[in-house]
Amino acid sequence: MTKWRLAGAAPSLLAEIESADERARRVIAAAVARGAAARAGLDNPTVTRALTVLDERAEGAGGPADALTVEALESLIERLDEEYVATRDRLAAGEVRQAALAQAQERVRAATAVLLALRDDGVEAAAESAFEAIEAAGNPRQVETEAINALDAYESAGGPELIMRAVRRSQRLSLRSMPAYAVIAVVGIAGVLILDRFLPLPIWLQAVVIAAALFGLVSDAANYVLCAIRINALQAEMSPEADE
Repeated sequence: MTKWRLAGAAPSLLAEIESADERARRVIAAAVARGAAARAGLDNPTVTRALTVLDERAEGAGGPADALTVEALESLIERLDEEYVATRDRLAAGEVRQAALAQAQERVRAATAVLLALRDDGVEAAAESAFEAIEAAGNPRQVETEAINALDAYESAGGPELIMRAVRRSQRLSLRSMPAYAVIAVVGIAGVLILDRFLPLPIWLQAVVIAAALFGLVSDAANYVLCAIRINALQAEMSPEADE
């Protein structure tokens, strides 16, 4: 049983983190922490310094955060937590709206995401920071997209092995999406045919609806095939014969 909280919130992202190399994990941690801080409006010297450290580690040029930065972040989180409690009391008294409480909670979670991204263990830093970022945003897909985009950029700038990982990931995502798009296509086409029996539709309208229903499926199928072609090319490039 996994010990990471991210397993329940975004299991596919956790799988990517666990299979990534150490630097890639740092790239993910920096990306999700920066996204969380930006959405929460955490713009102060403490957070800026921590994000700089994260970027340096993601680039492979920096070491662990200094004790002063960590202590400053912990103090910031404590202060933000106190503000959250005070906002909750004000909400109970009818002085503020629910949105104010949600914003206060988001700031606590976002600051925690930045702090956890500084952890020494790469899997812990990426997984725990991503979990807090998801809790702050309330949107797993948004955080997962930030992480995967950062990971793709890192791997695409690397050698054939890293590029291969990025291409295989894109292929897996397309394969995972195709069943859902197939259902949408079947429902869309069936709906047009059934409706046309009772209320004749113009040919152009039928074509537009059917094309829209098929778009996602066709796009993912095309991407899957293109990824397969790219994988074959990369495998040929990486084969021993290619070096001779």
